[in-house]
Amino acid sequence: MKKALRKILRLGTVLAALLILAVAAAVLLFLFDKPLVKNFLQTQFEKRTGMTVRAGGLDYSLFPFRLTVEALELGLENDLQKWDLSMTRLEAKGDFWKLVRGTKPAIETIEAEGAVIRLEQKAFPEVPLDLKAIMLQAADTLGLAKRISIGNARLMVSLPSQLVSLENFDISLTPGDARGGVAFSIGRSDLDGKDKNGNFSLRSRLTSSGTLRLASSLGFDAAFAFEGPQVMAAGIEESLSLVTVESTGRFDPASRE
Repeated sequence: MKKALRKILRLGTVLAALLILAVAAAVLLFLFDKPLVKNFLQTQFEKRTGMTVRAGGLDYSLFPFRLTVEALELGLENDLQKWDLSMTRLEAKGDFWKLVRGTKPAIETIEAEGAVIRLEQKAFPEVPLDLKAIMLQAADTLGLAKRISIGNARLMVSLPSQLVSLENFDISLTPGDARGGVAFSIGRSDLDGKDKNGNFSLRSRLTSSGTLRLASSLGFDAAFAFEGPQVMAAGIEESLSLVTVESTGRFDPASRE
């Protein structure tokens, strides 16, 4: 009986040791086999979002937390829309334990370079969008970081009747209070918008700054400066030296006010 008990205890000790070694091996694999981690993250992201993901390279450290992705490409297409996002480099820095615990903001900075965003809206949904849910999700996502910046970016939007592009712009986002306040600033950029039927077009240099509040209602205070705008409408073309627009407002999706 005692021999059998000793064998069981010895076997248990061996199994425990093997388990510890397996956990240690898994941790070391996570820390040092970065191609394997990259493939795992890509697969999990695709499963959770339905997007296609490609990344040229991945580098990271946990203490301090830093994540760098090179040549990142994301894509999504369905019957209503198609969009693609690519960037030459994405880097995030922050606190690993805050990220694990879900404490916000866990990330100090998120920086992206050479971002290109293309959105093609094929048709508008028959069911109205849940704007409140979208705003809350946006506020929750932005709340992860203290500062987000995108440099040398391009945005191209194709709607059923309009085309809009914003070229060579830098944008910074600084989330603020718990109500979802986000300060934004857009550096000097090239704006080009037009109707697909050719009845209207606008070309201008653009800078903008202000605050968005993405909580139960959408609030904003924003200023836009159009430098040297060229406008064509109904066959008439006009050029101006400068147009500035200052705006403030609030939209409550629940009451449609």
